[in-house]
Amino acid sequence: MNALDLPSDLASTWRIAESATTHGRWNDLDWRSWELGVKDEGEAHFIEFNSYMYLAFLLQALRLIGRGDASLLPDSEDFKHLAAADGQLMRQLEEIERTTDKWKPFIDDAAIAAVPELRSRLQQASERAQEDERRSLIEAPIDDTKKAEVVRRVEVGWEEEGLLRKLAQEAKAYDFIDQEPPSDVLPFGLNQLDTKHAYVAETEVHTIDWGQEWGRSLARGENEAVMGVLQSRLPLLENGVPSMARKTEAALDRLSNGGLQPVVLINRSWKAGSSIEKAPGFEWPKDRHDPDLVGRFHKRPVYNLHVQGPEEVVVVDIAAAIRWKQFRPPTLSEDQDVIREVISIAIEAFDEDRAQGLIDEWTDEGRQIDWTIETLLERVGLRIFERFRIEMVDQEAGLRLPAALVTDEEEES
Repeated sequence: MNALDLPSDLASTWRIAESATTHGRWNDLDWRSWELGVKDEGEAHFIEFNSYMYLAFLLQALRLIGRGDASLLPDSEDFKHLAAADGQLMRQLEEIERTTDKWKPFIDDAAIAAVPELRSRLQQASERAQEDERRSLIEAPIDDTKKAEVVRRVEVGWEEEGLLRKLAQEAKAYDFIDQEPPSDVLPFGLNQLDTKHAYVAETEVHTIDWGQEWGRSLARGENEAVMGVLQSRLPLLENGVPSMARKTEAALDRLSNGGLQPVVLINRSWKAGSSIEKAPGFEWPKDRHDPDLVGRFHKRPVYNLHVQGPEEVVVVDIAAAIRWKQFRPPTLSEDQDVIREVISIAIEAFDEDRAQGLIDEWTDEGRQIDWTIETLLERVGLRIFERFRIEMVDQEAGLRLPAALVTDEEEES
């Protein structure tokens, strides 16, 4: 009868399982999985070997512990996930414990009784692996390439979401003023703690789009600022027509007859958008080169927004209504990056003194905090700021149409 000699110590037993399940080894042999040739249409079957290798490791480890092996499991970064509370090794060990009769041909009662001890040693191995990763993360410097990619992604997100900035630029209502702003123009942006994983060279965290959402968030804040000015200063359309489409048409007529070139901004109202899209005079875009454009209503552009503020349709000539004054960005640090000459972005790792200083600052402000120096060392400080002001030029260059006040029955009429 053929027999396989298994290692007589825990460390060697794990090294064999670890080596046999390394992705590169499977790729070298070209037999990570085999697809069965006979299967029903629409079905796929394959044989995956890692779980069997882990099972062999667990059974042999139980035998060794049952015979008195008191050694700890070796250090391995794989234990961080595999031996976590919901990791594969823990799940398979639980299955062995739940179905002990199934395994009695392979392991004796002493080995089965060793399940709690092996579980404890796996947990310790997972905790050591997590601590090693944490220490490596704290000691790792910020990687210039990763940092540059995050800055690039911030710019991408800022461009994608900045609808009202684009409309102001197209309407020539946007001015860049390369000087310090008036004292009442405060820095506008984000001051965040971010995971350091996204900024170091060796990381398991998926970071391909990291930073893009920060850019989008900054642009959404710009949109809110513009809509805040428009929705607080433009007059309401006084007219008894219930339908949002007909209200919008009336607003377009009034402004166009006054020589203006309005656009339609629908904020947070599916009902208003649906009414306009179903109405005569609405045209879907003929191409999708402008992803923000919903379509055209009586030849005028229609856009959707989702920012804080009332559910309204705002019909406005951007060029006539506002001026967007963009000032020189603030200086945040000596090694800050600057995006398009208008956004400052600073990404800085913490040392113990800086971490303690931030905790002291929060404490002095009376904040309830759960952060410690150790947890801050696993983060970076991320600051993204710009400075601008939206000025109302002509309050008669637009109209507001509240959408939330229109009932379904009125809309259908």
